[in-house]
Amino acid sequence: TEKIIRSIIARFATSQSRDLEGRRVLVTAGPTIEHIDPVRVVTNRSSGKMGVALAEEVASRGADTTLILGPGTVNPPSSVKTIRVESTSELLEAVLGELKQTTPDLVFAAGAPTDYRPVTVAPKKIKTREKPQINLELRATPKILEEIRRASPKTFLVAFKTEHKVSNEELIDEAFKIIHEKNADLVAANDVGLEGVGFQADTNELYVVDGRKKVVHIPLAEKREVARQLVDLAVKRMRD
Repeated sequence: TEKIIRSIIARFATSQSRDLEGRRVLVTAGPTIEHIDPVRVVTNRSSGKMGVALAEEVASRGADTTLILGPGTVNPPSSVKTIRVESTSELLEAVLGELKQTTPDLVFAAGAPTDYRPVTVAPKKIKTREKPQINLELRATPKILEEIRRASPKTFLVAFKTEHKVSNEELIDEAFKIIHEKNADLVAANDVGLEGVGFQADTNELYVVDGRKKVVHIPLAEKREVARQLVDLAVKRMRD
């Protein structure tokens, strides 16, 4: 059913704008996982749906598209080159490899890398009957956005910021910080504490912020429609 729906969308999209013809676009999507032991992991609830929707959208508009996908709950489109990753270090390696090889015109950093990883990984499954309590020491994982900008300073970078149950003003402020801290061109922010927004959901709502703190609100809609509007914004800004 999912493949049928995607094929219908793809056929419809071919009659739409081809404004990314000849452009190279890189999209990251989904979570990363960091092992505690061979069985247990540290991760987050990202499904990868938003990033996959973006990859489908830019591909339908003529872009030479690469999707770097973590272990989420959604399958990648068969028509898009996809690189599978698991850990944050694998994500970083794949991203830097693509930046070096192709120098994309546009990057949507929609992936949700795990922020921390265990300092020590147990070589065997930890048995709860032997260790009913364990203490995990965690270390921050590499910052993907910083590495993207360092490796490809001229690429148009759309970053993502997720918050949980904050005011719209706080959400926009946090997105604006990413503009300056990571030197992103646009930041798409959402509040996953709201019903139907973000992780696991088929819908999303975004506040897109630029370097002048101008905000464009993309109302709650199916993720493919949200992707269409976000790509419209990015294409317009790239032309400005």
